[in-house]
Amino acid sequence: MAVSAETGEMMGVSLNTTLCRDNEIKKYSDENNDKSSKFNDIKVFLDKAEQDIDVFGQYPNIDHIMELSIITVKEAYRRQGVCKALIDKSKELALKLGFQMIYVECCSHFTAIAVERFEFQCIYSLSYTDYVNKQGDVVFKTQSPHKYFKVHVLLL
Repeated sequence: MAVSAETGEMMGVSLNTTLCRDNEIKKYSDENNDKSSKFNDIKVFLDKAEQDIDVFGQYPNIDHIMELSIITVKEAYRRQGVCKALIDKSKELALKLGFQMIYVECCSHFTAIAVERFEFQCIYSLSYTDYVNKQGDVVFKTQSPHKYFKVHVLLL
């Protein structure tokens, strides 16, 4: 968490979690989901992406990954290096704890741009307009510039 030394106000936060090779692989299905639930739509989408990516299959020598689950900066503090500080601190912690990779799922165009600046590599990209339900309807109608869901990694 980044906190203003002057005001004590929270400027931004990064929520980091752990992915381990030994974790059980998630299965996704839209068969029994409540069709009105946006949460279920998101969960099925993210589970599908994880299976498409198969990060441990792509990187057979990687066993422990730090996932940056959430990176957010309060609007008043954007473009002031807060995101950079959060990513730098997360990277420092990942190295200290022996993680071999940092993994970021980017639902936002701006998050993708931010991690690309730190030399994260895009390993997956899916256009929101290409993700449709069984009826052929686009599930997520995003606004520009948010056109793609991307996954980026940084090998440590």
